[in-house]
Amino acid sequence: MAGRVFGARTSDGRIPCDDGAATPEPRIRGDTEESLFGAPREQLPPENDEGPVEYKLKLLDPDPERFDRLVSQLKFRLGEGLGEALYEVGVGDDGTPTGLPEAELEASLTTLRRMAAALGAEVTVLHARAGLRPESGCVEALVRERPLDG
Repeated sequence: MAGRVFGARTSDGRIPCDDGAATPEPRIRGDTEESLFGAPREQLPPENDEGPVEYKLKLLDPDPERFDRLVSQLKFRLGEGLGEALYEVGVGDDGTPTGLPEAELEASLTTLRRMAAALGAEVTVLHARAGLRPESGCVEALVRERPLDG
């Protein structure tokens, strides 16, 4: 998604995603929010060292050595998922959806896109939801290897 994660809305109040589709605006019911993908503030299970799912609290301006390690980790997750990996950004390793302020979330997505590009993959934001911190959010992003041109 180019641009802001939380600011843009379609005319019917939905949040646009990378593919041009839109997710319903979260609805407030009591002290919890709901969306098409479940309650935004729900605790996820702790991160598994195996499999295609990676939790990252933040991905802010990694130095070149750290960036290389992150790319290697993404390559592993893509291998585990047969060319697809799911990144939960704004979520701690224990599954807590802490969230990031919008500017940090955007910067983290920029880093994730750079990581994906280094492997010939692309990033699609599937879902954005509120984090536990005030004025914060979490993003679920699909990283997918681009098909080889034949």
